[in-house]
Parts: sequence; structure tokens; C-alpha cells
Amino acid sequence: MEDEQLAAYLRAARAPNTLKAYRSDWGEFPAWCESRRLVALPASPENPGPLPGGAG
Repeated sequence: MEDEQLAAYLRAARAPNTLKAYRSDWGEFPAWCESRRLVALPASPENPGPLPGGAG
């Protein structure tokens, strides 16, 4: 596979809405950690992050 083909494949590997959701979630995660006095990265096993539905 050529570099251009590989790059195109990798760009298409995630749906646009999936990427949008990842960006949104990442935007909220550091603030969530800070509000609980946790370090965002590297995340620890004790820091599972916000849970779906707002729990956590």
C-alpha cells in the first residue's frame, strides 16, 4: 500500500461523527479530572473518567 493510500485509509477509518464525539469528550475530560483533583494524562486505573449518562 502506498503512503497516499494508507493516509486516505486512516482518515476514513473513523466516521466524522465518531471523531466529533472524541473531540467533544476530550474537551470535557481534563475539566472533569481537575474538578476531582485528578491528573488527566497519564490516566490512572483509579481514574476511569466520566461515565455515560453523567454518572461518575
